[in-house]
Amino acid sequence: MGNKRKLIIIGIALSILIIVVVIFAFLIKISDQKSDSNSTSSVPNIYFTTLADGTKLNTSPKLKMSKQFEGLDITGIQVTAIIPTSTDEAKNSMIKGRTEILATITNNTTETLGGYGVNITFVDDKGNPISKSKAYVEIIELAPGESTQLNGGITENLVNAYDIKIEKAIND
Repeated sequence: MGNKRKLIIIGIALSILIIVVVIFAFLIKISDQKSDSNSTSSVPNIYFTTLADGTKLNTSPKLKMSKQFEGLDITGIQVTAIIPTSTDEAKNSMIKGRTEILATITNNTTETLGGYGVNITFVDDKGNPISKSKAYVEIIELAPGESTQLNGGITENLVNAYDIKIEKAIND
């Protein structure tokens, strides 16, 4: 009878130990799932599509929205990038790509505006610059009601920008 009792006690002890281990593992798994849902995704958002000719076109709805700057309306914003396709082209140009920005600038005020340069910074969805580089663009003087095309570029692939920030360039 003594051996049977010892086996029963050992069996109960092992069962309790297994139950404790399973509960502990379950709690750790739940904790990991909560921390994963609170952390930011390591997969970046993709804000571009590749066209048939290899040109990359920005598709961010935020970037395409009309902007106001110093009384000027900036509309029809389009950002594209051309990436060197061959190894020789990339080596010779020392460029990882060229990003172009096009837009229409309209003066909808009653006074002449423009006549200065601006720096365009490409930013992520948190408003942080995605590069230290900025595109410099000259905005010509525009009479009331007049429009022109903003056309600038930068020798870097910044097509995956979420938005842009425009600031007046400082003259030294």
